[in-house]
Amino acid sequence: MKTLDSKKLYQNPWVTLREDIVDTGVSSPSLFAVVEITPGVVVLPVDAQNHVILVREYRYAVAKYTEEAVNGGIESDEWPKDAARRELMEEAGLSSQYWTFFGESNPGTSFVKAPMYLFAAEKVEKTQTHERLLSEKKIIRMKLDDFLDSILATRIDHTLTGLIGLMYWARHRV
Repeated sequence: MKTLDSKKLYQNPWVTLREDIVDTGVSSPSLFAVVEITPGVVVLPVDAQNHVILVREYRYAVAKYTEEAVNGGIESDEWPKDAARRELMEEAGLSSQYWTFFGESNPGTSFVKAPMYLFAAEKVEKTQTHERLLSEKKIIRMKLDDFLDSILATRIDHTLTGLIGLMYWARHRV
């Protein structure tokens, strides 16, 4: 494959949209749309009682509230694990000394480049911010089994939350 032409159509600090004309070597040149998203992290917080803590946020693109694992972008001068720690504190008011790195995932690879680093934070410790977010219903706490049932029934439909939930379950099942 060879890129013959590339045009940047849109850019903001988090997203770039470009249009490429590519010689695939199979037929006449093909047109590809590519969305590049700033690399990010997804963190599944699990407390000592084996409950999962999820963030409840309104997502404009799907026009609804979703329950999802903690997630956010990596700053330009930040390592993925440092971003994971920061996001865990910012979004859920939690900290942890026990981290598992599950790897990197690129959801939507047909036209989206969005590298996401997947972590679990176990035995999370609460802060006053956590208690406030919980009382405001901006975060929810549920048993691991209920979380997995919600993924399988697609009540939790945030793809990376489902993926990290299943990865966590596969690694910890007895």
